Amino acid sequence: MNLQGVTREFSLYLESQVREGLLASGVAWSLVLCFGAAYAWYYLSSIAKMLIYIGFYSEHIKAADGGQISLDWFDNKDSIHYPDSSIRPTILLLPGLTGTSRESYILHMIEQSKTLGYRCVVFNYRGSAGENLLTPRTYCASDTEDLETVIYHIHNLYSSALFMAAGVSMGGNRQMFDNLCNMNLVMKAKTIREFDKQFTSVMFGYPTIDDYYADASPCRRLKRIGIPVHTSGNRKTKPQCRFGSYL
Repeated sequence: MNLQGVTREFSLYLESQVREGLLASGVAWSLVLCFGAAYAWYYLSSIAKMLIYIGFYSEHIKAADGGQISLDWFDNKDSIHYPDSSIRPTILLLPGLTGTSRESYILHMIEQSKTLGYRCVVFNYRGSAGENLLTPRTYCASDTEDLETVIYHIHNLYSSALFMAAGVSMGGNRQMFDNLCNMNLVMKAKTIREFDKQFTSVMFGYPTIDDYYADASPCRRLKRIGIPVHTSGNRKTKPQCRFGSYL
């Protein structure tokens, strides 16, 4: 699998989005609108969604445990730079914790990729994007099994095409989980930590919430990465982050 052939133009685009944030992350606008940055960004991103239309087609693939994974494809069939579909570069986009293919930042990334002639596919996490859960399992920050399934699936479809992935931040059916955890406590959670303690860590078999956070932390894995990776964090656009978080 060749992951080295990313064009300079797309690399610069990703870097500029991380550094400046789409529409300046709403920080400057928030001073004018008298809202917090997060609320202003939510308002502006809602408008941005209406300005971009992407013609997706959806694909569902089966996971090893019988679950269902949803992919939204933008094939870019009119690509001038790469008219041959078999070698058209493919970008796998990974939304944030609760994100889907409909998020404004995902749509902007696809729009930019379109001008470069690339194909895009968005990985919608289990139970998101309106998809039903077929098994009592969703997703968490430490589990990459579904991602591996998606990567191999895409590579098998387009083995001759250059391939890269770009991720942002991290990615109902209550009856499915009633026998797994205390859903009354889950529904009363007021913070991410409370939710992860009552739901995520229990679902994936961690003894405690701290065990889950320690396993999900990238600090022990970064040194083992063998291919070029660009990472960056912007705390201004993550109001839920606090000092002392697991890094």
